[in-house]
Amino acid sequence: MATDTRVKVRSPYIVEISGVAGDATKVELFLWNDPGSVPSNPNYILEKPIPSTAIGKASYDISPFVREFIEHDTYSEVVVQTAAPVGEYCYCNVKSYKNGVLQTGGGSYTEELICFDGYGYFTEGQNPQQLPVLLDEGTYLISDTLNPGGIFFTTIGTVGTWSVLYTGETTGER
Repeated sequence: MATDTRVKVRSPYIVEISGVAGDATKVELFLWNDPGSVPSNPNYILEKPIPSTAIGKASYDISPFVREFIEHDTYSEVVVQTAAPVGEYCYCNVKSYKNGVLQTGGGSYTEELICFDGYGYFTEGQNPQQLPVLLDEGTYLISDTLNPGGIFFTTIGTVGTWSVLYTGETTGER
């Protein structure tokens, strides 16, 4: 799959189809977990007309449907970089139709998504894309008590080299 669009499905993810009053709209969702491939038939088909000329679009929140394909029910501590278990995320391809015509996004699907059971903050807008950054630039103090904790990250795609400078809160050591 040639996509890097990550979606956090505890926040709404809206698929919109624009048109005029009475246009028939349809969204097909193709969902699967890794390993696997795109199913030949959609898992869900959602349909409704565009309600009025004043509104001019039909909106579908696909997050509840996608969440059914994600299982994250047990906590397991990770102390080294590792791949997430295949049930903790899923792939979603979306086909959007208006009056029976596929609204393409540059291929055979309108959107290709990788979905996670997460959320974004309201101030960040709808489903913000997470940058490959742990902390923005600034001065940070960490606890240097018995359990200082750690930072672990996972990325999709190619990344550069990371470096972090820690300053102990009570000892001032680096």
